Amino acid sequence: YKLYEVFAPGSDEALEDIVKLAKDLGIDVYPVIESWATAQNVTLFDQLSQGIRFIDLRACNNGTSGWRTHHMIMGNPIHDLLEQVRSYLELPDVHGEVVTLHVSHFYG
Repeated sequence: YKLYEVFAPGSDEALEDIVKLAKDLGIDVYPVIESWATAQNVTLFDQLSQGIRFIDLRACNNGTSGWRTHHMIMGNPIHDLLEQVRSYLELPDVHGEVVTLHVSHFYG
């Protein structure tokens, strides 16, 4: 295949679930950001299962909790998300699939 023949569905801010994280931390953010803070409402593994092949993620290391996604506040651990990608790619019926990870906004 030539690059222009490849179709790769993407997912913007695929790894951000700010509302869930804030809830886990006991922060009441719903009145302010409920309508716009959650970019995706399914796991990365589920997004891959549904056809997403381009992952946009922002990385941050604050020195205490390791590398995590971020978008205004700290999100999921990068290691956990990479494990979801590995688990998906190891499925028997996924042989030959390509997943592209675009990592940017390195902070920390």
